[in-house]
Amino acid sequence: MPGSPPPVIPVAGVPDAEPPQSAAAATTSRSVFSGSLWYSASSVLPQIYVVIVSVVAARYLGPEGMGQQSFISFAQLSAVMLLTGGLPVALMRFFGETLGADRPGAIRSLLRWAWGLEAVGAVAGAAILIAVGFYRVELRSAWMVAGIACALTVLHTVPSAALIGLQRWRQVSTIGITTGALSVVATVAVLVAGYGITGMFVVEALMSLANLVWATVLAQRAVREMAPVATPADDIKRKILPYAGWVTIDVLLSYVVSRRSEFFFLEAYSTNQEIAFYSIAFGAMTALLKLANMAGGVAAPAVATLLGAGDLVRIARGYGRAMRLTLHLTLPLTAVALALGPLLVGLAYGSDYTRAGDVLTVLLLGVPITAAAGLAGGVLSGLGQVKRPLAWTAVATVINVVAAFLLVPRFGATGAALANTTAQAAAGLPVIVLARRQLAGVSFDPASLLRTLLAAGLAGLAAGPASSGGGWGGLVLGAAAAAGAFAFALVVLRPLSGEDGRWLADTLGRGRDGAVSRAVLRSSRQESTS
Repeated sequence: MPGSPPPVIPVAGVPDAEPPQSAAAATTSRSVFSGSLWYSASSVLPQIYVVIVSVVAARYLGPEGMGQQSFISFAQLSAVMLLTGGLPVALMRFFGETLGADRPGAIRSLLRWAWGLEAVGAVAGAAILIAVGFYRVELRSAWMVAGIACALTVLHTVPSAALIGLQRWRQVSTIGITTGALSVVATVAVLVAGYGITGMFVVEALMSLANLVWATVLAQRAVREMAPVATPADDIKRKILPYAGWVTIDVLLSYVVSRRSEFFFLEAYSTNQEIAFYSIAFGAMTALLKLANMAGGVAAPAVATLLGAGDLVRIARGYGRAMRLTLHLTLPLTAVALALGPLLVGLAYGSDYTRAGDVLTVLLLGVPITAAAGLAGGVLSGLGQVKRPLAWTAVATVINVVAAFLLVPRFGATGAALANTTAQAAAGLPVIVLARRQLAGVSFDPASLLRTLLAAGLAGLAAGPASSGGGWGGLVLGAAAAAGAFAFALVVLRPLSGEDGRWLADTLGRGRDGAVSRAVLRSSRQESTS
């Protein structure tokens, strides 16, 4: 039952249980780590593609046109979120749990059922944006093409949820990476050719169609391989719908908190230029967050698979390690981004967009909490927990709306960034606490995290003065100084615990004799057994 608390799981001193199901046996720390890498690639690279396109678009469209394009994109994404709600998340979770319970035939039935539900949402999404196009004379064709892209994106959530739920990380990643690269080339071409904003959305619609067809073929093939014949899944459908309902509320509230709902206030109380500044900063912050939140995207289906097999001990152990490594990665990334991010934004976008760098600084402050909360939220979702996080998301939503209402009219994009960062912290911290309480005995190892924070601070402090000369030369010097300072701090402070260091060395280097493995071991306290 969604929302009912799972049993508190003791961890320390408990040997690994033998997974009773083959799907659960295949869900190992190595497989989840590999999935995290693929998920990170499929998230980070497309976000980098978005940044590249935004740089080109900013120079061809100018701040005014950039703001208009960003707002249409925001409206399209909002329609997708509204019309899919929590169903993709619910499908991912229950595909994983059903597989862990050794009922592959039921997955085939669920997939057909989900297609019918999302087809209705696709038609509604296209209708909404096309209707807006009729209402708005300016850029009417762009709104209409965005409606088509919206419908295709809604449909794509079905095969994508199936592939993620079945932990086909490589296939999902390959689709996004490939079509994203093609989209960059095509979008730059239409901008250079003078087709402007409408041309950008035509490219997006074509890439959305390619994503849908490709993912559908792979998902159908994967399901047929596991289950030649469909079996009844009515009992699972009855679980999915209530769960999806609660997740839908959480998704919509989270959208207000973390998905640029400040655009509504910027559009109402500010200018298109301010929308452009906020969009650029938000895109850069999101690219960093995608890299930092490697494990968050794969947590829910992996946890659900182990939960379906009754293997609770491995969930707790895996979560503790994933949280520690997430923070070890996120803290130095954030410190260096704070030091060099504004300079990079100014160099990439030009002098007209310098203020976007200041907005980025505010948004970056919330990255560590948001990354950790993304992992915690994924674990809670896999465990079937949605009601408790939902309450805190509701609180954060109110904070976000009130802060945006008060700050955006006076401070523009900077006020929007302040509202977003405050709300992210309000939503994220309680979720981290809730997940830890559900998995008693998990240690985040505060001593190790403090050492990592010190190492990150040294890297950021070294980058600032080295980059003070400005220009691309200053950026390169700053990055080199940050890397050198951080490498020195790793050897001196040794932030990784012995257990995490050995696990990471084995996983990255497939043994402890390689150069990568030796470097990891040198940055860990091998005398530690915690």
